[in-house]
Amino acid sequence: HICILIKYKLRKKEENMGELLLCHPEEEGLFEALDSSTVRNVPKEVKIRAVHLLRNVNRLYGRTFGFILILGYRRCWEKYLVEMGLENRPLIDASIMDSSGLQTLVQGRRNDGAIIMDDYGKVIRTKIYVDIPVMKILRELGYWKSPFAVPKGTRHHTALAASYALSNASEGVCVVTSSEEDGSIRIFERGKILYSPLQKEMETMPVYRQATMEK
Repeated sequence: HICILIKYKLRKKEENMGELLLCHPEEEGLFEALDSSTVRNVPKEVKIRAVHLLRNVNRLYGRTFGFILILGYRRCWEKYLVEMGLENRPLIDASIMDSSGLQTLVQGRRNDGAIIMDDYGKVIRTKIYVDIPVMKILRELGYWKSPFAVPKGTRHHTALAASYALSNASEGVCVVTSSEEDGSIRIFERGKILYSPLQKEMETMPVYRQATMEK
């Protein structure tokens, strides 16, 4: 039965996660980038798990999907979070730290919008539009031209802006994206590209000014 087959594949992916993670050619750069992170409220292992699950979804289907995962949820974000509909929503209360995480991403692979999670990877909201003035924030942070070495759309620019707008001095936000075009993974924290497969992007440093967002 096709449903049983899919569940079996998901279980096998979960069983082999450690092996898949360690053999990926970009992992050394990922670990090095995460060692420099200043967002301590989201544990390193949760960030690694998020990256790993995104890669596994792409492997499972043999194609690439676009995702934006926002880790570090706080209630004060609610004024910026807009639901994009209830149909085909992934599982709520799932966690990327157990087998329900891969199932959640599989269910949400064709959905627009962000998946919102707490510090430890528990899914809080799905299919979310983050209602912030993205381009205004990026300009005020000093990004007068795109920081991406290859053309990127709304998902990646929103991720970069949200990583600043939803953070505060003591508690940060980690935003992880997967590109629908090529499956590349990026991590954004505090208005910077913390990790990218393209070294040039991680060297792009904004000239900070005060961004006009309520904190």
